[in-house]
Amino acid sequence: MRDWWYARPDDLAASDPGRDRLYRPLTLFTFALNYAAGALNPVGYHAVNVALHVLCTVLTWRLALRVLHAREAALIAVLLFAVHPVHCEAVANVVGRAELLAAAFILAGLLLLTRAGPPGTASAAAAAGAFLLATLSKETAVCYPPVALIVLHHLYGAQRPGWRWWLTRTAVLCAPLVLYFPLRYVALEGRLVRDEDLAALFNPLFQADAWGRLIGPLTILGHYARLLLLPSKLSADYGMGVISPTLALDPWSVAMTALGILAAAGLLAALWGYRRPRGSVWRELAVLAAMLLASYALISNTVLLIGVSLAERLMYWPSVPALLLIASLIVEGWRRACTGAGPLAHRAGLLRVAGMLLLGALCIRTVTRNAAWADDATLFSTDLAEWPNNAQMLVTRARHLVYDASHAGDPRERLALLSAAESLARRSLEVHVSSSAYRVMGELLGVRGERERALQYLYLARQINPRDVLTQTHIAALEGRDVDAEAAALKERIAAQPGDTGLRMELASLLVAHGRHRQARPHLEHVLRLQPDHLAAQRLLAQVHMLDHEPEPAIALFRAVLDRDPSDWDSHLNLAYLLQQRDPAACLLHARRAAELRPDDLRTRTGLAEALLINGHTDEALAMLRQLLADLPPGDPLRPAVAERIEQIVRRGR
Repeated sequence: MRDWWYARPDDLAASDPGRDRLYRPLTLFTFALNYAAGALNPVGYHAVNVALHVLCTVLTWRLALRVLHAREAALIAVLLFAVHPVHCEAVANVVGRAELLAAAFILAGLLLLTRAGPPGTASAAAAAGAFLLATLSKETAVCYPPVALIVLHHLYGAQRPGWRWWLTRTAVLCAPLVLYFPLRYVALEGRLVRDEDLAALFNPLFQADAWGRLIGPLTILGHYARLLLLPSKLSADYGMGVISPTLALDPWSVAMTALGILAAAGLLAALWGYRRPRGSVWRELAVLAAMLLASYALISNTVLLIGVSLAERLMYWPSVPALLLIASLIVEGWRRACTGAGPLAHRAGLLRVAGMLLLGALCIRTVTRNAAWADDATLFSTDLAEWPNNAQMLVTRARHLVYDASHAGDPRERLALLSAAESLARRSLEVHVSSSAYRVMGELLGVRGERERALQYLYLARQINPRDVLTQTHIAALEGRDVDAEAAALKERIAAQPGDTGLRMELASLLVAHGRHRQARPHLEHVLRLQPDHLAAQRLLAQVHMLDHEPEPAIALFRAVLDRDPSDWDSHLNLAYLLQQRDPAACLLHARRAAELRPDDLRTRTGLAEALLINGHTDEALAMLRQLLADLPPGDPLRPAVAERIEQIVRRGR
């Protein structure tokens, strides 16, 4: 009953509420079995993934025979599924097993449901069991009930069972959710979905305006369509620098958006074929389009923003109905154009050869893509060659170069690696300002021995993401502090003097300052039980609530602090942040007060600019940010962040 990234309580990762909360216990269990059999030897893990892909291919063949009217279409679909390069990430990357397991159980559930005519209660219950296992493998499997009902209606709707029959089957198929959602809620510590602010580095739509949110999903759909139809450019990441948070006017983005519009229009038009008689190819295309839309909805970023804009691994199960649809179109096109007196009948042999060559090209692309997954250096270098402005890939490659430099014995090699890492990190900052890029800059400057400059970048990384434990660890190391030893010493003194609020406050302040605010919470609550009006404890606990994304108690505590100390500029600034969406006018009031109390502080100046922007004072906000940019000296690490924010505001104004 733990989430995907849960760690032991004494591990810093366990105290990080920003960790990616996922619930995939069955996938984790298979990893545990792999570990029990062969420890960390990668051969066993990859063998299981390949075996699961073979299983999914066989199950896809069985499903295709039931859903498609032409055996030729089923054969083409399963061949495409078996060798398609878009599946490399799910199969070659060990963590992609979640996709493989979910797809295997979805396919098994559909086959169990349709094995012998309209399903009885027993068949529906067996299918529901497979559905439960799919959701325990990956959360995207919740698409199963609508997909299953679409397939049922396609195959058995002509027999017109009564509404009670449909209601009963629907209830049985959805029954696993009654168990899954409570399990997920407990495992994710009182959550059903992520409630953290996910990084725009991975999903640029988190920074999109209304127009970008409307167009962005179409651009993403265009990328998915391209990956299925022409998988030449592949990547392990499609974040900032590949996807734009606004409607970018570069030719590639325009082409992807246009392709997405065509794909959406084609799928919606295909749905109209459901009005055709059963047994017709148009009815079949409508069913496949409906299955694809039901499978794709959760990863589409239309209604719910997910952790990534798009990813090849996410298309593993949705590619099943997509490739079945493509195969049906191929067979129908062949029937119309290449048989009998069709216009291309005389070229049928040549077209067969072209089809075989195309399948061979997909096989070759899959082989070359699998080779790229051999190790991190090969993967990141390959993907950067395809997408040189991929901000996340730039910073990830830079981080690995810093690691290599820190373990290099030759000083000249170390300097060369650090120089290459700095170039990549700066390029990442030019594309998008992120705490990750600032942290990597701090790391490499620290390895190079430039302590003061390293701390500058790390402080900025902490300001962007105060919950990043790794950043706090680097800061502590450069500051020459052993946080663990200090905390242990304070805990010993507290054990001897449990009523000493001063010691508890010292420990809580140390923990919060170094990203361990969850460990600080019980000490602050203890202080407030002993002294309910302890101002410093109220202020620090309010920060803990804010870092844990608990806005209501944070707002109440900050207001209590300001009632007693109206000159607390930091509490004013934090309240301004918390009230941005709830009360824009109050947000501006607190931001102005913070700026009056600390007019030269960069945080209060940027905070006031954001509050002005939220309240519609765009010109005043831009003037403040431009003045701030002019005041920053050349080479200041904050300059890219301010410049990017100005550009975002100007773009939105356009």
